[in-house]
Amino acid sequence: MAVIANGLPVAALAEPGHFLLVNDRIASPGQFILHHILAGALKDVSATCVLVSFLEPLDHWKSIQNKMGVALPTYASRKSFIFVDAFSQITMPPTSPRSQDSLVVPPIDPDSPVPLRPLFDTIMGAVRSADPELPKLVLFDEVSLLEWLVPNQVEVTRFWRAVLALKEKLGFGLVVLQSLDASQSAMVDLLVSSSTMHLEISALASGRSSAVTGEIALQRGPLSLPDDASYKAARKQALQYRLTESGAVWIERGTGGGML
Repeated sequence: MAVIANGLPVAALAEPGHFLLVNDRIASPGQFILHHILAGALKDVSATCVLVSFLEPLDHWKSIQNKMGVALPTYASRKSFIFVDAFSQITMPPTSPRSQDSLVVPPIDPDSPVPLRPLFDTIMGAVRSADPELPKLVLFDEVSLLEWLVPNQVEVTRFWRAVLALKEKLGFGLVVLQSLDASQSAMVDLLVSSSTMHLEISALASGRSSAVTGEIALQRGPLSLPDDASYKAARKQALQYRLTESGAVWIERGTGGGML
């Protein structure tokens, strides 16, 4: 399954060392990109996927993936899909019924010297439990919420540095969705400077259209490998898209067949 009109091969994302940062805005949410990558990684690449969600519960992901022909419970039973409910870990008290779910790691103690360590340990354990013969991909959904849920930004920075170090150590691919409207500039700079590919989603400058939802632009990140394919993100080359119930319809800019 090729995402973004063959411009972003899913197989490459699951290879060691790759880090795709997806920046979106409130007016042009980018979770659909994660859905396409997740579906392609499970169906076409046979990768083990660890999804860390700060925004949506597991049922939401099941519903959308089912429309895309992916039954997440089937992949979960094969241990090739692991869901980490990061939002509940941070916000639910220890006595909450939901906190007893096996997918929810122990709640974070805000007074702990290392409050995000339980979440990091869970991610590390999930990746290590995967079949070593299969490629591995870790996806984060809307990480800007982490900055609001954990006031200590020093700990948030340490968390991301630890995740990036773990990526290098365990050799998994990484995809992170981050809102430019909700994240602090220092955190945006940290993730952009650590990426091998950077995808930005924006609304149309002329306003929302019934035929086009927005546009995306992909470029090489600062840590892109010399032998990577050449990714260019000039706005005149950006792809436009329209969201439907079954996913995204890609439109080469300027070829909208009279729609644009």
